[in-house]
Amino acid sequence: MTEKQWLNARELWPMLAHLYRNAIVSDRKLRLFACACCRRLWPLLEERARRVVVGVEQYADGPLNDLHLAKLWVTVCDILVPAGSEHSAAQAVAQAVRTTALTALPGMTPAQRGVALTAAAAAAVRRGEKKAQRELLRDLFGNPFRPVYVQPAWREWNGGTLVQVARVIYEERRFGDLGVLADALEEAGCGAGELLAHCRSPGPHVLGCWAVDALLQKG
Repeated sequence: MTEKQWLNARELWPMLAHLYRNAIVSDRKLRLFACACCRRLWPLLEERARRVVVGVEQYADGPLNDLHLAKLWVTVCDILVPAGSEHSAAQAVAQAVRTTALTALPGMTPAQRGVALTAAAAAAVRRGEKKAQRELLRDLFGNPFRPVYVQPAWREWNGGTLVQVARVIYEERRFGDLGVLADALEEAGCGAGELLAHCRSPGPHVLGCWAVDALLQKG
């Protein structure tokens, strides 16, 4: 895959394959990507399904252990709709939630995770939804052909102000404040145009956003 193909891809799988092939992907990022896809279906999710998504997000960042994950899996199995309704909206939502939990299961091979993630794309058949999922993937991984490295001096600037702002944005989902973060980055001497442009872009921005992750040193 070339940079142009990454930026203009119309299918999710080639993008994921490129990330795998070049060891750019991580379990945490994949889990957060699947969760972000599910959150786009949030109005259609029942309360139990929403708890699964939130739980997997927490598992991705460490607060939950494998026992909690197993309980989430039991919940997912319980809310799956009966066979025979594969084409219903309910089936699509259930598949998306199931994909989220599958992605989080330890011991899965990269190929299995890839299949699970592409199932999330299949769960939302509308072209607009698939486009949105590609944009989510770019938010989490940026442009792999032009990686941006955060300089230690930026993180240390003004007593670690940038890291503190990034942490609040991440923990409170205040992605609307990314523009403030961009202004602070410039004050700290950051000249990384792609990083500043991403922070000032309308998004979408979700948990795992590459710009915030870079400042928080999350992989």
